[in-house]
Amino acid sequence: MEEDNEWEESCSMVIEGKATRFICDLCQKEYSTREAAEKCQEWCQRFVDSPNLTNLKLSPRVFNALYRAKIYTVSDLKKHSEEELLVIEGFGRKSVLEVREKLKQYEEVL
Repeated sequence: MEEDNEWEESCSMVIEGKATRFICDLCQKEYSTREAAEKCQEWCQRFVDSPNLTNLKLSPRVFNALYRAKIYTVSDLKKHSEEELLVIEGFGRKSVLEVREKLKQYEEVL
């Protein structure tokens, strides 16, 4: 009988462990660890605070270069000077001109 009790207790702990889920408050995705949920929440907050670069409708070449440089939002982009953008691999003067023009158009719409 004691063995049955021990088995039930250990089973219940395993079941509780598997049932434990942490949820990102912003996108409602479930994660198995609190750290993963917090990381997701930080990531989601960036997009709540600033629109995604897709809103600028950049050319694929320019968008991909920015993405590889870990520039994901309009506010991320605005933090960089033209000189800093020119350092990005695959990013030249034409890319800077495109970004400048798209930002100008975007801000006019707002």
